[in-house]
Amino acid sequence: MDKDFISKKPGQLILTISNNGLPILPETLNKLNTYRVETDLMQDKHIGILNIKRRLHFLYGEAATLKIDSAEITRFTIRIPNIHENK
Repeated sequence: MDKDFISKKPGQLILTISNNGLPILPETLNKLNTYRVETDLMQDKHIGILNIKRRLHFLYGEAATLKIDSAEITRFTIRIPNIHENK
């Protein structure tokens, strides 16, 4: 079952997207999770995921993260600063 949700922690918004499709291979998962926006070049594969990481970095700097977990389900977790928290 697919499950998506948004949650809040002090100063953060957390968006989680998951599905029960095929898992991502461990070596690919490691490459995606350790990709450094500042230094690594985009490859021809997984350009969508890497583009999201670059955009998050551009908008929020080091305060934004994208983490991918993949076992029984694949889960993408995006954390960004909650810039509207006190408004």
